[in-house]
Amino acid sequence: MYIDNHEVEVRGTKYDDKTNKQKKDQVLLVHKSTEGMQVKKLIPLLEEIAESHEAHNTISIKITMNQYDQD
Repeated sequence: MYIDNHEVEVRGTKYDDKTNKQKKDQVLLVHKSTEGMQVKKLIPLLEEIAESHEAHNTISIKITMNQYDQD
């Protein structure tokens, strides 16, 4: 299956140097591309991102499939 674009976001806890406190539910990484690819090739990319950011707790995916060209 071919996907036209994708966006991956990793959310987690970030340390704030100014306040010396942990901030929860912060965006740690955004990876997006408008260049298409086969979904089979996206899976190793997702696994690498999850592993490198220890993001295995909750994973959500939203997929939109259009039946016809939207003019």
